[in-house]
Amino acid sequence: MSQTFTKALLKMLTAVFVFSVIVASLPATAAESKNSIDDLKKIQNNIREKDPQKIQSEKLTKKNKDVQVSNQKDLDIEIDSSSKQIRVNKKSKGNTTIGIPGGNLLTDVQTIDNQVIFSNKNAKFDVIAEVLDGGVRQVINIKDSSAPTEYDFPITLESGDKIVVNDDGSVTITAILSDKEKAKREELSKTAPVGVKIPDFNTKLLIAKPWAKDANRKELKTSYSVVGSNLRQTIELKDAVFPIVADPIWCGNTVSSTNRYYNNSSTYPGEYGWSLAVYPSGCGVAGAYMFTTPWSNVWFSWQDVCNASGTGWYCNYWSNDEYWSMFDQYACHYNIIGVNKQYVTGSSERVYNLDIWRPRVSWATMLAKFCNPK
Repeated sequence: MSQTFTKALLKMLTAVFVFSVIVASLPATAAESKNSIDDLKKIQNNIREKDPQKIQSEKLTKKNKDVQVSNQKDLDIEIDSSSKQIRVNKKSKGNTTIGIPGGNLLTDVQTIDNQVIFSNKNAKFDVIAEVLDGGVRQVINIKDSSAPTEYDFPITLESGDKIVVNDDGSVTITAILSDKEKAKREELSKTAPVGVKIPDFNTKLLIAKPWAKDANRKELKTSYSVVGSNLRQTIELKDAVFPIVADPIWCGNTVSSTNRYYNNSSTYPGEYGWSLAVYPSGCGVAGAYMFTTPWSNVWFSWQDVCNASGTGWYCNYWSNDEYWSMFDQYACHYNIIGVNKQYVTGSSERVYNLDIWRPRVSWATMLAKFCNPK
């Protein structure tokens, strides 16, 4: 064997040895950190078991290799697996972009049953993003006690927008009113019911007050705060049994549709005339449990009623007493009947029936009459 060949062989063996040492010292690769389908199914099942609202995922359509979309009436939602962002465009009120918490750690992105799962076998938590009728939600799956207790959702706002944490724990993303809308609300406020404060801002998105449950379905203490442009969810993990599920819901539209109909006097003696059936969206149904205060949240949903197909004309041209009677009936259904699950018709369908002939009464009387004063 020549001396030249021996030197070349030694160099090659040394290079192979050094490369092997470097590879051995590297962290697990993306492929090694990828969850199996069975792993992802376990995450999904854990979430479904804990979900108090039993949310149904809306169908996603591929826009390109990274982006999946859901186009709804007055609402377009995109989930971008590459940028780890969710873009919500409420056509009447503008855009909001919401980031996936810890998205830089969650390198494995897979879609199963219209749920986009951001995960990593080596991470301490996973995030599922799914579109629902009227909005989107992100579900955090927390694996063990070494996981973070705080999760930041980066929010990109348009000029003038604000993130406001409400007294009930829910969150409102607000926008500035147009001069025309501001003047209209100032005029309405002159005849508003006692205690109803018409907000001097537009609501772009409502984020339901947060919830978190451990493996035994025990409710855990959790809350929102605003840190810069992030919405931060803090979860108390002490004495919890893992895995834990926590869930922010982002609502852009609380009403799917409305239908005007006439009650015949022979069928409803003493109670007849025009009525409006309001069919809440999936977000609206969740809202019946999660958005109990303040009035600004009810007003946001009422604007969805007024903007629903064929309804805006009525909201603009009802007399003051008719307008506020319908508003109070809706607020009663939305806040009280929905919370107590008393107004479910058919199978899973929910409908709020508002009757224009009902008198304008005090809020106490409205509640006492279960939203149907005579």
